Amino acid sequence: MTAPYVRTARRLVVVPVAFVAVFAVWPALATLRRGFDVTAVLTDDGLRATVWFTTWQAALSTLVTLAIGLPATWVLARHDFTGRRVVRALTLVPFVLPTLVVGLAFRALLPGDLSSGALPLVVAHVFLNVAVV
Repeated sequence: MTAPYVRTARRLVVVPVAFVAVFAVWPALATLRRGFDVTAVLTDDGLRATVWFTTWQAALSTLVTLAIGLPATWVLARHDFTGRRVVRALTLVPFVLPTLVVGLAFRALLPGDLSSGALPLVVAHVFLNVAVV
């Protein structure tokens, strides 16, 4: 390439590089910087509450998933019944639905006060994970 084309190409690269630097690299570095402040992270009450909620919700989701999934798997593997192929096909539904859609669907289906809090989250996790068991 000749010199004018090289200079023009370099100028055209500046805008995308600046865009990536401002909207991708800078937020990532800011997040990393905040994450390495261990004392602030460990003493943050909001973070502690979030970690506790996540822990017990995940444990409950896992237990309920296993309680439903293991017997269902055993029945599907050991018994031949009418509609077995349909049930097996329906177990694939969670794999084709976006997680957000499943969560919003269960939130919309549950009545009144049950549509908020941890219940829709646990039910959605169980629905999504039973097929994995």
